[in-house]
Amino acid sequence: MKRRQPDQHQLKIRFDQDNPLAMRLRQGEFSVIFEFDSPSARQPFANATAMSTLLAKRLAALPWVAALAVTDRLVEEDTHDPVAVAARLGEASGKPVVMNLSGRGSSPKRLRELAARAHSEGVQSILAVTGDLSPNHPKSSSFNRSPRYPEGYRDSVDTISELAVNYPKTLIGGGVNPFKYNLPDQYLQYGKMLRKAAEGAGFITAHIGWDMKKLQELQWFLRMREVELPVIARLPILSRERVHQLHNGFQPGVLLSRPFCAMLQREAEISEAQSMAAQLRRLALQAAGCRLLGFSGLQIVGVRDEQTLNLVGRAINETTDGIETCADWIEAWQSHHAGVEFAPAPNAYYMFDELMRPETPVFAPEQPHLAKGEFPAPLPGDRTRYRLLELRRRAWLPGWFKQALRRRFCQDCQEHAVDPGNWFHLCPKSCPKRLVHGPCGGSREDGLCEFGHATCFHHRILALAAERKALYRLEEAVRR
Repeated sequence: MKRRQPDQHQLKIRFDQDNPLAMRLRQGEFSVIFEFDSPSARQPFANATAMSTLLAKRLAALPWVAALAVTDRLVEEDTHDPVAVAARLGEASGKPVVMNLSGRGSSPKRLRELAARAHSEGVQSILAVTGDLSPNHPKSSSFNRSPRYPEGYRDSVDTISELAVNYPKTLIGGGVNPFKYNLPDQYLQYGKMLRKAAEGAGFITAHIGWDMKKLQELQWFLRMREVELPVIARLPILSRERVHQLHNGFQPGVLLSRPFCAMLQREAEISEAQSMAAQLRRLALQAAGCRLLGFSGLQIVGVRDEQTLNLVGRAINETTDGIETCADWIEAWQSHHAGVEFAPAPNAYYMFDELMRPETPVFAPEQPHLAKGEFPAPLPGDRTRYRLLELRRRAWLPGWFKQALRRRFCQDCQEHAVDPGNWFHLCPKSCPKRLVHGPCGGSREDGLCEFGHATCFHHRILALAAERKALYRLEEAVRR
């Protein structure tokens, strides 16, 4: 793959570890990563990993492939050990492996054991994720209390913080979902991303999506805030079955507009070959765009056989080598999609006004035209609760009064090893996943929780933070 000198800030990054992937990021080499799932444990390990191992062996001969990524509990919770899968595929390919650590159904003990074994196996890069809502999670219609999933969800912020302390030479990553279309959701995602960076994340992996305005927005936000983190974009190749699943809202956090969803359906219904050709063209255009927009690489999802691998490589090479400027790419992308709207709802929020315009292809620090938007007002009950519980910080109040407030409002907060001020004294039981450092990436386009029963708990935190002019607290390292 032809190498160009990117005009982005990634070249300034410094890594202490002798990590091949980190070295590529440091040197400004656009890195292509192929993602493999940890397979279901319902099959024996050798059988379950046979196809992946064959494909990994094929990747060994491809110098343009920088690394492999192995997911953890993405398909289901009962999967084979991701460390064993990472070791098998790393050995077969000779490539570095980015291993996911998922908090879904994971105790701190499980994650510590996996991290220790990954370190002993030579895995030098780990991506911490919280994980999607489990299908086994009990449902509820309650606004103030969501039933707890016994196995729980470990917040990726906690995982990143612990990994950074215990494995300082490991390249640690965090996720972000930039495909959010209202101001609270978008602000919360970027705020939690900054919090992950403050806790020790050294790279960011973006959620799956096709809206290139949102990927450009993510890069512009990082430049505006002068955050020097390499960002990897996850781009999918979809089977016809997966197209239908996305149409039915199967994957949390993947939001599609009706026009774009209809385009995917039309492509899939013609034939398998036609669907693949359309997907390859779109993937190649996204790859060219990501490179020009300042992304450090791609993580390609959904390649399951050697034929598709060869087609992907050829498409990406031809397209990225044929598009030289950001303005040319914007024209090619828009022409290919003939004006299809990617935002899933009218009045979608984008942080900047000049996104995806040929006349403003790159971020200009002196003229960041921020879009207007308003944060929601706090609920009256949330405001009252916050004011009462803040009284506990007053030294002059009698102890019995502070204890009474704690018994009335905060009985559940003692299970968390962080300052309740991180969530402005709201009850973390309102979040089905019990996340206290920020939201997951699975909220719906209207701001409802991934669970679907109420507004995301962290929207309520955001409303209080905005009213108190304390939005900065949603970006800082967590007070423990």
